[in-house]
Amino acid sequence: MNYSVHLSGEAIADYDEAVTWYEKQKTGLGFDFSNRLTEALELIETFPAAHPLLYGNRRCARLE
Repeated sequence: MNYSVHLSGEAIADYDEAVTWYEKQKTGLGFDFSNRLTEALELIETFPAAHPLLYGNRRCARLE
């Protein structure tokens, strides 16, 4: 059973800001960050119990 990840408006704004910041550091780095975040969110949707709960029903995944 797959679950859905829902991002708040604040999380989406943080994501956009992070992509812009990484891209300013090095061309293509924002794209890499975006891809890794997408992969992490897909893993949380597919295997939520593999990621620790932070609080409530919010889970955490490390980006590498």
